[in-house]
Parts: sequence; C-alpha cells; structure tokens
Amino acid sequence: MLPSGVYFWRPGFDPRPDIARVNAWLKSYAEANGLVYVDYHAALADPEGKFRSDLSPDGTHPNAKGYAIMERLLTQALPANTRQ
Repeated sequence: MLPSGVYFWRPGFDPRPDIARVNAWLKSYAEANGLVYVDYHAALADPEGKFRSDLSPDGTHPNAKGYAIMERLLTQALPANTRQ
C-alpha cells in the first residue's frame, strides 16, 4: 500500500498504522509464497510515514513524479523475461 497520513474523505483518521500492518502482511505473504514484493511505501514516504509532499498532490495519490518512481521500482523487480 502507498503511504498516506490523511484520507480526505475520512477526517481525523490516521491510516498509517493500518497501512504498516497491511504492508507487513503483504511482504511476509510474498516471501512465504515466492512472490515478488515491491515496496513502494519506503520509496514514497517521508520520515513520518506520510506521502512525500513532492510526490503527491493530496497526501494520498501519487503525482507524475511518484508514478515514475513506482514504475522504476516495478521494472527493477520484474524478471528480465517479463519486461517489454
């Protein structure tokens, strides 16, 4: 899951603990099942676990720069024979 410190549709809710739990589960599931896990969160989050302001217009969704980082990470994680 991508980082976020705010969901504008749910004022007062801090999604960071839930995001951390889901990401930890996804990572462990991927490792246990031989799947590729791409950690977008680490690359897009600020030190507080929120979406870096230069990568998101609203703190929840990536902008073009954020998507470019995600594309690079995904491309690096995919086996060479699956890249086009």
